[in-house]
Amino acid sequence: AGPRRLAAFAPVGSWRLWAMPGRSLREGLNPAVSDRSPVVDAILVTFGRADSLIEVCRSALAQSIAVRTLLVVDNNETPRAAELVGQLALETATDVRVLHPGGNLGPAGGIAAGFRELQRTAGPLEWVLMLDDDDPLPADDVIERELDTLRSRGGPRSGGVALMGARFSPPLLMATPIDPRPGGLIPVDSLHGWAAPIYRAEA
Repeated sequence: AGPRRLAAFAPVGSWRLWAMPGRSLREGLNPAVSDRSPVVDAILVTFGRADSLIEVCRSALAQSIAVRTLLVVDNNETPRAAELVGQLALETATDVRVLHPGGNLGPAGGIAAGFRELQRTAGPLEWVLMLDDDDPLPADDVIERELDTLRSRGGPRSGGVALMGARFSPPLLMATPIDPRPGGLIPVDSLHGWAAPIYRAEA
């Protein structure tokens, strides 16, 4: 096994990122390829959205594939967020907790801090789901659908998948969202943070 890393931070070499555009979440579910349940941990970075982040947390905890650890990185360090997450933790067997990074690290810095905390405390990482603090998962089988699609059609070197992504355009020097009409898996250069991106955590 190589060093642990988020493929999103290094989508180079043979790693591939995929998007699942134009596909209804309620059609075409692939049968599970493996009998073993995947290990999924989640990071939610928030700033000043205590009430909406709880709805996002509940949508993650309701998934058909259980989330092992749900780590809320509170860049604003509000007592309200800690209180609500603490109440939620009492209602579930999932390890739900808040990380206070000591200041506003921004979205990317919050994700990096959350990933380091998961590496330190959650045990071996397999898949890491990134959650947006005001975008609840749209169905209770999002994780299952994404991972089943990767296993059946993405290949072993797939670095991650989401419901939407973008490709980098060298002439424009910018990322362009992919056409949302095609179905199936489409290779992309980046995954949209609000579109339930899930990344392979270990190379």
